[in-house]
Amino acid sequence: MNKKLLIGIIAGVVAVGAVIIGVLIGTSQNNAQNCKHEDPAKIVVVEAVAPTCQKTGLTEGKKCTNCGTMVLPQSIVQTIECIESDWIVDIAATHTEDGKHHTECTICGKLLREEVVLSGNKQLKYNLLDNGTYEVRGIGNCKDKNILIPSEYNGLSVTSISDYAFQFCTSLTSIVIPDSVTSIGEGAFAFCSSLASVTIPNSVTSIGDEAFSNCDSLTSITVDENNEYYKSIDGNLYTKDGKTLIQYARGKQATSFTIPDSVTSIGERAFYGCSSLTSVTIPNSVTSISDYAFKFCTSLTSIVIPDSVTSIGDDAFFDCKSLTSIEIPDSVTSIGDGAFYGCTSLTSIEIPNSVTSIGEYAFSYCSSLTSVTIPNSVTSISDYAFQFCTSLTIYCEASSKPSGWSNSWNSSNRPVVWGYMGE
Repeated sequence: MNKKLLIGIIAGVVAVGAVIIGVLIGTSQNNAQNCKHEDPAKIVVVEAVAPTCQKTGLTEGKKCTNCGTMVLPQSIVQTIECIESDWIVDIAATHTEDGKHHTECTICGKLLREEVVLSGNKQLKYNLLDNGTYEVRGIGNCKDKNILIPSEYNGLSVTSISDYAFQFCTSLTSIVIPDSVTSIGEGAFAFCSSLASVTIPNSVTSIGDEAFSNCDSLTSITVDENNEYYKSIDGNLYTKDGKTLIQYARGKQATSFTIPDSVTSIGERAFYGCSSLTSVTIPNSVTSISDYAFKFCTSLTSIVIPDSVTSIGDDAFFDCKSLTSIEIPDSVTSIGDGAFYGCTSLTSIEIPNSVTSIGEYAFSYCSSLTSVTIPNSVTSISDYAFQFCTSLTIYCEASSKPSGWSNSWNSSNRPVVWGYMGE
């Protein structure tokens, strides 16, 4: 075919197409211009598209189906931020093994955060000691009710539990102490009111004062039979030879207790805070009642101190509010500071000729005490020994105040009968 002829045919076809398109566009424009959008049936709602954290959205629009015009144009709505879920547990942490948890977007499921959950052991607080071992010094971020203290931390041995490490951990129900620990500090578990039982391993060589005081739920302290320093008798803590009762472990449960004949000393705070205890039998083997031994035994009504006892320690019967009578034997030579402080039900007491000293505040706030006889043997009375004994008359065998008595021994100025020879 002639080349010029072919070009002419193509040009003609293009021209015709242009005319047709022009006609169509013109018709559409005329329709749009002529459409008044007055027929409600021709107006349809174009639904909104909600945005996500991945895509933008659109507002609601309206369209005329007659002419195709958007009567209410849609606007773009920007993407929203991911909404983070609560922590989702992947692997639960235990006392000895780490766990793992994560959060994710609640809309798109995207992983947002992932963390290792430290075991209870690793969340405790530790101190590095000079000897290159660790001591546990506190609860830290550990929320466990049952704690297993590790034998190692950061590759080094854990050898001690510091003073007051777990004091007032009221939710703690059990504790496992490893064989690496050699010492338990003073007040280490004091006031752990939910702690029910404790096992002392054979490695422990020292237990501080008040280590388990005021553990209201404690019913048993078990000591490894190979321990060379301590032993357990009926769930209570003693020195290995059984001569010193260190901790009575059932103070909130039991009302009476008989101390074994092997005991020669009732240790410091042995019955401290045993508020349910009403009576205690002390054998003739006991020679000393240590400081704070029966402090806050508020239900204790009476106690017989045997002739073997030579000393009553500081605050020994402090705040024993229900104690109505007590007989001090001739063997006792000293009554410690605050020994009977706050014994508000005590009405009378006889101090034997063996006593040579009475400590400060020894009978302070014994508000029901009506009489006391002080023998010539007493050469020393400290300050405020009978302070606030509001009903008291004091009978002294001495004809006047001995030089060894403090000037404030009778700070409440209670009546004193000097040179009393008895009835």
